[in-house]
Amino acid sequence: MAHRLAVVAQSIPDLVQQLEQALADNPTRRVYRGQLRSRGPQIAMVFPGHGSPWVGLNQLYQMQPTFRNAWDRCAEILPIDPDPETASTQAGLFALEYSLAQMWISWGIRPHAVVSEGVVGNHVAACIAGLFSLEEGLQLITSRTGNIHYAVPQIPFCSAVTGQDISAEITTPEYWNQTSPPLANWETLEDTLRDQGYEILFICGSNPGDLEIGLPSPGAGENGWHSVLLSLAQMYGCGVQIDWAAFAKDLPPQQKVTLPTYPFQRQRYWIDPPLPTAVELPEHRTQGRHNPVADLLYQLAWQPQSAPTKASLQQSGHWLLLADQQGIAAALAQHLRAQGHTCKLIPMASLAARNGSSTGWIVQQEALQTQIEVFFQEISGSASPIRVVHLWGLDTPTHEQLQQHPQVLFASLQLATQSLLLLVQTLIQASLAAPTKLWLVTQQAQAVDGQDLNLAQASLIGLGRTIAQEHPDRWGGMIDLEAADPDPVHHLYHEILSPEGEAQLAYRQGQRYVARLLRQNPPKLNSVSISTAATYLITGGLGSLGLQVAQLLAEMGARYLVLLGRQGITRADQHQVISQLQAAGVVVKVIRADVSEWAELQRAFGEIQASLPPLRGILHTAGLLDDALLISQTWAQFARVMPPKILGSWYLHQLSQSLDLDFFICFSSSASLLGNAGQGNYAAANAFMDALCQWRCHHGLPGLSFNWGPWAETGMTAQLSSGLRSRLSRLGIQPIAPGEGLQILQQQLGSQGQVGVIRFDWEGLSPRLSAGDRAFLAAVLPAEFSEILTPRTSSSREQQEIATQRQDHVQALLQDQVTRLLGLQLTEPLDPQVDFFALGMDSLMALDLRNLLHKQLGVDLPISTFMAGVNIETLVQLIHQRWQAGEQSHGAGSLQVQPGERSKAEDANPLALSLNQASLWFVWNLSPESHAYNISFAGRLLNAANLQAWQGAFQQLISRHALLRCCFPSREGQPYLQIQDASVLDFQIIEASTWSEAVLNQEVIRAERQPFNLAQGPVMRVRCFQRPRDEILLLVCMHHIVCDGWSLKILLDELPILYHLQQTQQTIALAPPGIAMPITSAGNRISSAVNREKTCGITGNGN
Repeated sequence: MAHRLAVVAQSIPDLVQQLEQALADNPTRRVYRGQLRSRGPQIAMVFPGHGSPWVGLNQLYQMQPTFRNAWDRCAEILPIDPDPETASTQAGLFALEYSLAQMWISWGIRPHAVVSEGVVGNHVAACIAGLFSLEEGLQLITSRTGNIHYAVPQIPFCSAVTGQDISAEITTPEYWNQTSPPLANWETLEDTLRDQGYEILFICGSNPGDLEIGLPSPGAGENGWHSVLLSLAQMYGCGVQIDWAAFAKDLPPQQKVTLPTYPFQRQRYWIDPPLPTAVELPEHRTQGRHNPVADLLYQLAWQPQSAPTKASLQQSGHWLLLADQQGIAAALAQHLRAQGHTCKLIPMASLAARNGSSTGWIVQQEALQTQIEVFFQEISGSASPIRVVHLWGLDTPTHEQLQQHPQVLFASLQLATQSLLLLVQTLIQASLAAPTKLWLVTQQAQAVDGQDLNLAQASLIGLGRTIAQEHPDRWGGMIDLEAADPDPVHHLYHEILSPEGEAQLAYRQGQRYVARLLRQNPPKLNSVSISTAATYLITGGLGSLGLQVAQLLAEMGARYLVLLGRQGITRADQHQVISQLQAAGVVVKVIRADVSEWAELQRAFGEIQASLPPLRGILHTAGLLDDALLISQTWAQFARVMPPKILGSWYLHQLSQSLDLDFFICFSSSASLLGNAGQGNYAAANAFMDALCQWRCHHGLPGLSFNWGPWAETGMTAQLSSGLRSRLSRLGIQPIAPGEGLQILQQQLGSQGQVGVIRFDWEGLSPRLSAGDRAFLAAVLPAEFSEILTPRTSSSREQQEIATQRQDHVQALLQDQVTRLLGLQLTEPLDPQVDFFALGMDSLMALDLRNLLHKQLGVDLPISTFMAGVNIETLVQLIHQRWQAGEQSHGAGSLQVQPGERSKAEDANPLALSLNQASLWFVWNLSPESHAYNISFAGRLLNAANLQAWQGAFQQLISRHALLRCCFPSREGQPYLQIQDASVLDFQIIEASTWSEAVLNQEVIRAERQPFNLAQGPVMRVRCFQRPRDEILLLVCMHHIVCDGWSLKILLDELPILYHLQQTQQTIALAPPGIAMPITSAGNRISSAVNREKTCGITGNGN
């Protein structure tokens, strides 16, 4: 919503009074107004050094578990007053401020900087910033001495005297040994911090009385909980994103009231009486079918395939090449110019600067962006295709160079990855009318045939797959060359100009390979035994996922565990799990270290070797998220997310190469395997770990990366916003239960390479798949979802006529899709003038809508159109303008399955079945009396339904969809498909007006269970049971060989339209559905997609 209003009330009358004050624009201390902003405000959390405890903190202690657990944790470390209201010592004030900070953070209110003064404030702020652990902070505040490990703060640490960041000064013992830390100058502090961009100064502790900045602490006579609610309301009014689910889960059961997300219309509606209960059919079950964890396992494979033909290489165009220093781009440009293309090269050396070492480079962002923009401006008036090719990754250091200079790994990755990010951002923002495709070229970045991998290019693969998901209209694909490719120009030229649709390619020794996702078949089982005399290291071991992995290893027999984390033990649940492990006889060593810092990790390995049995296993589970669409991602977000994954795994690899490990496991993500909109930095980071594990396997070292799909409420999934979690589910990726994930980890512990663990929802995923996605998933995509709906090509004149006629339909389509994306429950169509973002749409939803319109209507609208605020009315006008201008080469959005050309000789041949159809036919042939594969639906028709019109509707339905009037005879034991005449409709009217409901129920079940004769047909039947009072019970039954859940929905969408046309005798025509008959090596077969036409093909040429 664009506007915010937060009200703190103690009763309904009080709430009404406060709302009335808000309507009258009379501000009170319990009503806060605000507006939604594109970016949340920057928060500086202020920790005072003195003051007194609040009155009413006991109530907060009893009501808020996070506050209570943090306080109790402090009390376990040091003896402090157990009563928060009377704890006045320095340790007590420390516990108060620390517990309050943990409470706010648990609700999503994370500081972007900390500000402190005095002894207490300094120490609490340091703990929150990650400078040292809670235990170390309490030790310092009482003794000022001890063996403290000072880490680099994770957020700016600002001085209360100057307001400036002093992070570099506070990492030494001398700072903390000061007898009297400086006191704050509150008069100038607020202005200084606001000048630095911190918009909210939030006091986290007791108000000393002279501090009047930011959000207040409780005033006189206020209890602790009431003050918390006031601060929370003010935060929300200021635009802070509150995690309301986390806030609500700690409260007693509440009654939530759902309010409309649109203004009340004040219209009256009659409430229709409930319909009679529908007849229940027995549940359809497939005997013995279950979904074990083995069904979730996938592997990436590279399959040889013939090269594209030269016949498709026709149209010249404009080429922008981010040129490598090996000369491949220069040779390609020379060849292109000889073929009539125009080329511009941007050499890496001209726009990259040395970072001080012989192998490290840093990209000059502004200069690169300027050159790209100049190229687009130069060709802005041209309609010729534009191809943009990124080859800068070819010049990254080899593995041998990285071994000699390990410190330049991240700088090398930055050059390749940042340049690709800048390239795609500039490409997205450019207004290019001509078709434009981006291609990524790498060199031995893919594990194709066991050759060595170039690890410094691996992150490009993950980022490329994300570009493909966010901007399929601009994505060409990825081509991976081998280091000694004899003819790279030939391969690049033919692939980039080929119309085949393959998006992930590789060449090895002249052979072309394509990427395919396969099931891991048979699943590999664990061949590793956990030793009681060995040590196992878990990075990120204090996170929720790391703790679960620790418990699993203990159950498998581990007796020595090292849990490595940046901040040490800070939560009660961490302490509880560790105590349970220790009680079970497990030695648990917690090491506070940043896995992305070489010195810290080296120190941790030294501690393990000095005090524990030999290290035999490493599980790298650490990671961070900072999600955003690529158009708004900054390199700072990449630089935050990539080190824990990339440097962490690289340093673990470096330090363990000489050790005799049983396993080296990296917790990667499905984002690096499939791509995921909004997670380009995360996909890039995980792709490096995938390649590293492949490299280790090639060199005889253990290595396994798990490309995990989202885990339910744990791991990285717990850091995702609820919107992103729901988006993943909506787009066809369902969460994995923690128990399933741990079971898979245990079973796969001895595996090597790369394993995808993903729960696909094909029905949700398949409509959004691009041609490249479908090729990649071809081996695992169920047959009923395997066909591609492509836009029908029309002339410009026809486009204009269709576009003009279909504006109402486009509006209806948009209303339906926006309502679905937002999860709205509306009783009437969405107001076409309401801004999407005012209804709760976010940037990821906007991206989904844009890509969906491109796929269904062939309309390519820039993402900026959606991000700037848009409504249905505006989109309808934009789509209409595009069609009128004739800019769409794919027609006006009439969707149908693209028909293949067939000769008369081919018509004489029998049509082969799909693999799924053949399987169903052989099952039927073994047991023709079975009804197990009958698919049925039934419903009651009221108000004197016109049976003649219904019969005509079904007649037209099977006329439109040839598969519904097929039979499946056999010849020499092999079935084939035969299309019958439309007169085969099996439509019967049964007099049932005198039957009881029990008899009716029995007869409907009997009719539903009647087996089909697939050899003779028909394979669909309709039964109309006439009931008293002009009621009809309609039963439609089909065999699964011609119908599935997806196509059933399409038929149900079409039937009411066809019935209406029959009843009213209108002349509106439905767009032809089309039949795809692609020629295969086995002959021709009817596509299963003929049942998946969209009703957006309706054309209105009648009244």
